[in-house]
Amino acid sequence: MKVAGHLLIGVVVVVCATAVHRYPLGLLLGIATSIVLLVTIRPGWTTRTAYAAGWLLGGVVLVRERPEGDAWFLGDLSSYALMGVALVMAAVGLATLPPRRHLSSGG
Repeated sequence: MKVAGHLLIGVVVVVCATAVHRYPLGLLLGIATSIVLLVTIRPGWTTRTAYAAGWLLGGVVLVRERPEGDAWFLGDLSSYALMGVALVMAAVGLATLPPRRHLSSGG
């Protein structure tokens, strides 16, 4: 259940950020919200990485061209900035995973 919640939060945040990224203040707010949530969510596969994965999943769906022929992301600086945040989300989500605990064979 924790994974689904964090995935959903990621999708909601990227949809909201995409909706307002054409306005300079909206772009800053979308990026700030995405990064602040990423940093405040506890590291782990079921938490921070799930949030980043939800953000990326939503972003991949929104990058595709719509049936009407238009798209959410155009070839402008604000669209590239938001797509760059996707790379940051993936990198931070994976780089901050807690180290794996190794079982000692002890004897």
